[in-house]
Amino acid sequence: MILGKGRILRSDLKEIAITSEAKLLNFKGSQICIFGGTGFVGKWLVSTLLEANEVMNLNLRINLFTRNIENAAKKLSVKPQDPVHFFENDFSRIENLNPIFSDIFVHGGTSTVASTGSLKEEKNKTSTYNIARYIVESAKYFMNSPKVVHLSSGAVYGPQTFNKSTQFEVQKSSMATPYNLYAQTKQITENLLNLESANGLISASNPRLFAFAGPHISLVEHFAVGNFMNNALNNQDIIILGNPETVRTYLYPTDLINSILSLMWEPLSQEINLGSDKEITMLDLAKLISSLTTKTKIKVLGVDQAPNRYVPPNLFQSGGVEVTVSLEEAINRWYRWLTIQNESKADS
Repeated sequence: MILGKGRILRSDLKEIAITSEAKLLNFKGSQICIFGGTGFVGKWLVSTLLEANEVMNLNLRINLFTRNIENAAKKLSVKPQDPVHFFENDFSRIENLNPIFSDIFVHGGTSTVASTGSLKEEKNKTSTYNIARYIVESAKYFMNSPKVVHLSSGAVYGPQTFNKSTQFEVQKSSMATPYNLYAQTKQITENLLNLESANGLISASNPRLFAFAGPHISLVEHFAVGNFMNNALNNQDIIILGNPETVRTYLYPTDLINSILSLMWEPLSQEINLGSDKEITMLDLAKLISSLTTKTKIKVLGVDQAPNRYVPPNLFQSGGVEVTVSLEEAINRWYRWLTIQNESKADS
């Protein structure tokens, strides 16, 4: 079979298993609690753990909190024999929620797309912070010093200046916009977990995630790379809605998951940025996707908009990212996966 757990390319899951074999074996017998298991990162992480559990006989127990159990089970293609135990809660309140034992907590429960509630900013902020509080309360109850990985965001650095520089300053602007409210949410969650980690209650890491290119990235939300791939997949002109000189970097999910697995085994307290260091403009990205896929034309509609830049600072310390998949290879793998999805839909 070409596809493995979570309908992810089996070759990608195998690649992660080979690279992170030692870390995965160290998880044997562990209870792992995941918040946000049905989003882009969650699907990759849960699928990796399930595949490894089956192949390596890890005897894992995965506790997964979700807003809707039926939808989550479907999105993850969970089978009855898989060691996934679902709990339904939106974390608008945690007062009556029983603590849960876990060796490792992974907090990815902040929505970044409209379909899962990113536009409900205050609710998103409340649930994100409440998940962190719930992790802390569970750790206090069981006193087992769990490892905690909170998937934070590069947004906490604030808007970046457009000139290429290794110096990044957080702009202390108004928190009225959704972008800044999201950044504030991540920052206060980091602060809580860092405090409890310093107190010895938990061992926490707050890796800051940047931009990614690969299977399960939405094709219809606000991600330019996904929009471009959608255009190419449907043999349409690739449309650049923003300024063509806007700059991003893109990391393939296998490299992302290998980094997260490292932090799950050994959380690091210093700043960790999970993203590629290879910068590319939107115009060059559109040209690259076109050249590697359907050779479609490119139309620029946002030339009058101000360009922006969202790339990781040079903080790739130990525990950061080892980039093994180039952007060209990432696009090739992703496009292959998308065509397989289309063929599966056509056959069903």
